[in-house]
Amino acid sequence: MDTVDFRTWCTVRVPVPTAGHHAGLIESYDDATGVATLAAAYAESAALARLAQRMGKTAVAKFLSNLLPITAAARSGDMGEILATAYLHEEGQWVVGPSRLIHRDHQEWAMRGDDVLGAKIDADCKALIIKAEAKSRIKLDKRTVTDARDGLTRNEEMPSPHSLAQFAKRLESTPDEAVGDAIVDLQLLEGPR
Repeated sequence: MDTVDFRTWCTVRVPVPTAGHHAGLIESYDDATGVATLAAAYAESAALARLAQRMGKTAVAKFLSNLLPITAAARSGDMGEILATAYLHEEGQWVVGPSRLIHRDHQEWAMRGDDVLGAKIDADCKALIIKAEAKSRIKLDKRTVTDARDGLTRNEEMPSPHSLAQFAKRLESTPDEAVGDAIVDLQLLEGPR
């Protein structure tokens, strides 16, 4: 998991319960550091694409360019999901789902139905799952919150079965394989609730 070191450039507020969920706010106090941190992680494919283009490897450049979103809105959406995933991992010690920085297979790739997923194993060796909706907007207004809430209520407020399956599969043969196994057990034996 790439780290974005929130606390070096943001104030991280404690999430507050609201309507059965938790809402949190992260505010940047050092935009330059935040931009540099994110760009360093996000720009690797772009740098490789430029190098391939410069060296006459047009097909390789095109392949790498297809991994990054084209529009500013898509890039902004990516950043929202990357930041939300990093937040769960860094601040909550959750094992997180597929990373847009590492596991991207296309520039417009969606997270298989859910923006952000995380999991932990509780004291009873059962999986705890967190589903988050990321919104990247210029202004945080009622419409943004409504859109996020709509995203959270999909699939009866549970992660989609294909999101969980994809998440568990990505944890195979990793140090978090036991979390993946617990996700599969939850999904196939009990069902998330």
